[in-house]
Amino acid sequence: MMDDSMQIAEANICGELIETAKERKEFQIAEKALLLQKEATKINEHADFTEPYAVILHGDFWNNNFMCKYENESFLDFQLCRLASPVYDLSYFLLCCLLEEDVQNFDDIIKVYYKRFTSFLRELGNDPNKIFPLEELMNQWRKFAKFDPVYHKTLFAEAAEAGIDATLDAISYLVKNVEKYVRRTLPVMKLAIDRHFI
Repeated sequence: MMDDSMQIAEANICGELIETAKERKEFQIAEKALLLQKEATKINEHADFTEPYAVILHGDFWNNNFMCKYENESFLDFQLCRLASPVYDLSYFLLCCLLEEDVQNFDDIIKVYYKRFTSFLRELGNDPNKIFPLEELMNQWRKFAKFDPVYHKTLFAEAAEAGIDATLDAISYLVKNVEKYVRRTLPVMKLAIDRHFI
C-alpha cells in the first residue's frame, strides 16, 4: 500500500510541466507527461534477464549517484543494480542531462559515445560488431529508452535548493522557477516523443 508521502510525491512529479504544456497548447507533451507521471515510480523496476544484450545496470544513473572519492571515504550507490539493456542507464543519464542547446546534437552525441565505447571494446580484444553493433544500439534506444521527469523536477524544486537530498522529498515540492524548469524539460520531451522513446 502506498503511503501518504509517496502519493503526494507521485501527484506532483509532472504537475507543473503538464499544466504549462496545456497552457501552451502542447497537448501531446501534456499527455506524455501524464503517462510519465504514472510510470515514474516504476522506472527502476524494469529488468529483462532474457535480453541478449543485457548488462549489469547501475539502475539510477544520474550525476547525484556518481562515485565520489573523498579524503577518508568513498561512496557508490548501487541499490538499484539489475540486469537489463544498457540503454536504460544510457538514456536515463543522457536525457536527464541534455541542455536545450544540446537536443539538436543528439545523434552526434550518440555517435561519439558509440565510437568511444567500441574503441574500448577493441582495446579489450573484442569485436564491437559481435558484442553490441551500432544497429542494435539504435534499435534498443527505441525499445528501452527511458526519460525520468524526477531528475528535472529535483533540479528546480524548492526542496532541492534547500539542500534536501532525498528525491522523494524534493519532488513533493513545487518548482520555484517554472519557466526555467519548462524551458529545460520541454525540448527533451519533444525529442523523446519524436524518437518514440515515450
